[in-house]
Amino acid sequence: MKNHLQSALHTAFDSIAFSADADAGTLTGAESVHWNLADLYPTFNDGAFAADMQASDTNAQAFHAKWYGKIVACSAQDMRAMILELQDLYETQGRLGSRVSLNWTTDQNDPQVAHAYQSTMEKLTDIRKHLVFATIEIRMMSDEHFADIITAPELQEFTHWLEFNRAFKPHTLSEKEEILDAEKDLVGIDAWTRFYDQQQASARFEFDGRSVSQQEIFRVLSGHDRERRKAASEAFSRGLERDVPVNSYVFNTMLADKQINDRLRGFPTWVSSRNKSNKISDASVDSLVHSVVSRYDLSHRFYALKRKMLGLADFYEWDRNAPATSATNTMSWSEAREVVCSAYHAFDGRIGAIVDEFFDKNWIDAGVHPGKRSGAFASPAVPSVHPYILMNYTGTHRDVKTLAHELGHGVHQYLAREQGYFNCGTPLTVAETASVFGEMLVFDSLMKTTTSDEERLTLLMEKLNDMVNTVFRQVAMNRFEDAIHNARRSEGELSVDRLNELWLHTQTPSFGSAVTLTDSYKTWWSYIPHMIHTPGYVYAYAFGELLVLALYQMYTSGDDTFKQKYYDLLQAGGRDTPDNLLKPFGIDLTDPAFWMRGLDVIDTMVAQAEAIAEKLA
Repeated sequence: MKNHLQSALHTAFDSIAFSADADAGTLTGAESVHWNLADLYPTFNDGAFAADMQASDTNAQAFHAKWYGKIVACSAQDMRAMILELQDLYETQGRLGSRVSLNWTTDQNDPQVAHAYQSTMEKLTDIRKHLVFATIEIRMMSDEHFADIITAPELQEFTHWLEFNRAFKPHTLSEKEEILDAEKDLVGIDAWTRFYDQQQASARFEFDGRSVSQQEIFRVLSGHDRERRKAASEAFSRGLERDVPVNSYVFNTMLADKQINDRLRGFPTWVSSRNKSNKISDASVDSLVHSVVSRYDLSHRFYALKRKMLGLADFYEWDRNAPATSATNTMSWSEAREVVCSAYHAFDGRIGAIVDEFFDKNWIDAGVHPGKRSGAFASPAVPSVHPYILMNYTGTHRDVKTLAHELGHGVHQYLAREQGYFNCGTPLTVAETASVFGEMLVFDSLMKTTTSDEERLTLLMEKLNDMVNTVFRQVAMNRFEDAIHNARRSEGELSVDRLNELWLHTQTPSFGSAVTLTDSYKTWWSYIPHMIHTPGYVYAYAFGELLVLALYQMYTSGDDTFKQKYYDLLQAGGRDTPDNLLKPFGIDLTDPAFWMRGLDVIDTMVAQAEAIAEKLA
């Protein structure tokens, strides 16, 4: 099974955002905003880095010699001692891995950085083989002995972690097989993932007489000029068509790897392992997905309204992210900082102070430059240090909301550190809570300061655009994932034509007749990294958005206890299941009506935008 070290090395990344219509040459002040990774290690060539790597190897071997074969029958006191030792080992390894992986995300074209990343991953994988037995022995412990020790006071803080590990007992291979799986991943699916990332970072598209990056294409696609949007869309499609033979092979490799893993580990469906990792039932996810699909009409209404506001007779894929109004406001980095920090401080001074730290202590990398991965993410790094945030800031309102989003992740990860290495990580479902809540804080703050219907409509349409992408588009992508995983298992390797067919078949219903998808759109599945990095990930966005809409309603209703309950939720990290963590709010994730509640909020916002647009017409 993928273990805690790997989860530390992989950043909690977010969707590749369509940056809006700022000019590529516009300076925002973010160009010189780079993170300081010295809190991890000054450099990956640093003596402390090399010393910790050597100590990790020595200590891992000593741990193996001390505990191998003894965990299955150890006392509660010994179990606690073992867990604390193991946690310290993973903490150091996570620190080493975070240093090189974060460095690589900002400089993927540098051979020295790439070499440091790969060599470190190989060394850590070799070290990790000495530790694999610990988790396996916990899972192989007899039910009777586990029941005897799990209630002991010594293990109280690790009860959930132990029970969560035991839940994977039916899906665990032998020790030799688990070690082989981990070692082969490095030159197997992990290598293909790295190759895909490098391909995406270096991909260029011929547009406007220049060779441009994905980020520049996306910027134009969210701009006011329709002819440029169309040209950018066609340029992007030509580039994807050029690269699709390679990308389809990578996708097929990922699909086959997932199929093999699921078969060997006995998972009934392609998404069961992801749901189990997210600590949520297949039934709950099905309820979420089916609820969203049943309200695709909200997506159709939104795009129909945007088409009407833009005065267009037809509406194509290159029009989806166009601004619905003529507003062209942009924000400098310092202005964005003020807006976002003020919104967080207004909600809770404790959380606002944490947000300030990210800026004051250089925990953010915001500039756009060649070789840097696109989009945005928050990385928890390790509990003994602090999270880091990556942005590609161009000054648009969308970027401001993305900054609020990632800082929400950062606050969540920062507060959860006190739970320790094994309990700080949240499942993907709950991980989106603080990020989406942060976006709502900024949106609400901006709405309260508006002075006209025109400004309110602009903000509403921008927010709805994000919601439609977060809820309906992500679920449509989940439907594509479902289709390709199941087709790969029943049909064998999928041709480019088959992948294209399944993409259009699953995306068209979410747009309905409101958006005309051209034949050029058929390859747009191939640039989305989530399906490669973390199969099954995307539904977490819809989960988080609809959950937060319910939580935000509680906050705005004047519940005096809400702020402390919310703070406690973030501070709890992953020490319990989402169901239990959300019980103080009275939320039942198994109730289909809960998801409809969030969708009804979107319905109300669409109606509000329709009414304002009609008034201004």
